[in-house]
Formats: sequence, C-alpha cells, structure tokens
Amino acid sequence: MTDPRALFRTKRSNLERSARPARDNSSEGAGDDGLRRSSINRMHTPSQKLIEEKFVCLRCNECCRKPGYVYLTKGEEETIAGFLGVSVHEFVNASCELIDRRRLVLKKSSDESCIFLTPGGCSIHSAKPKQCRDFPLLWRTEKSFDYCEGLKKVFRDHA
Repeated sequence: MTDPRALFRTKRSNLERSARPARDNSSEGAGDDGLRRSSINRMHTPSQKLIEEKFVCLRCNECCRKPGYVYLTKGEEETIAGFLGVSVHEFVNASCELIDRRRLVLKKSSDESCIFLTPGGCSIHSAKPKQCRDFPLLWRTEKSFDYCEGLKKVFRDHA
C-alpha cells in the first residue's frame, strides 16, 4: 500500500495548497515537518485510489471540530446566504472573517468547531463550501486518518 504522506505531498489540490494543515509544535509525536504523526501504521494505509473507491462519509462530523480555516471560494458566500435565506451582506457580517485582507473564511466557535455544526450535523450541508465537500477525497492531513471515521473504516476493511 502507498504511504499517505506521499499521497499528501503529490495529490495536493489548489485548495490544499492555500489551506495548509495546522502545525503542532509540541515535540511529542511531531516529525521534522512539524505535523503530528498518526498512531496508524502508515505501511498499511489505503492508497488514494482505494480511498476514492471505498470512502463513505459516516457523518461523524469530526472534521467540523478540528482547528483551521474553511476558506470560501468565489460565489460560495452567495450560495450559502441564499440557502440560509439572508442577504450576502448579512451572511458575511454574521458568519465570516476576512483573512489576509482578501480571503473570506467561516467563523469558528470558541472551541474551534465550525459555527454551522449542530448536534444534528452540518446545518448548511446541502450548500457547504467546496473545502468541506472535498474532504477527505481531494485533501486531508495525516491526522485525518486518526479522527475521520470513514477513513478509519477504509483502513480497517483493507488493512
């Protein structure tokens, strides 16, 4: 099986390049690149093709609870605002932050989770941003194999 770190390095989408994984500067479990290492044995991690064929989102919502930014691509603010039934101006003012004076991101709750995460799941699921739709098929971090129940299932079923 292919090492997912190699997939992580070679299969980066434009979105992933702009939404780099969070760094963990603690010494325990951190590699030379500053990313925490997973507890899963990487020698048996599924290949990208296997993940694309077998991955099914189990709606565990763990990806929505992780620190980091959800970047909005052009037009997504209109889509989400329309879904919510509010003006773009209202949506952006209430639900977004401006990063680097040019990039819109969704606000986060105090615990770093997405503001649209509810006990029942994503409240904007049918209008969710591309970054959310693409996870973990088109982008992921090494930690994704530790918390994403769908990736864990692919791993368990094909170890």
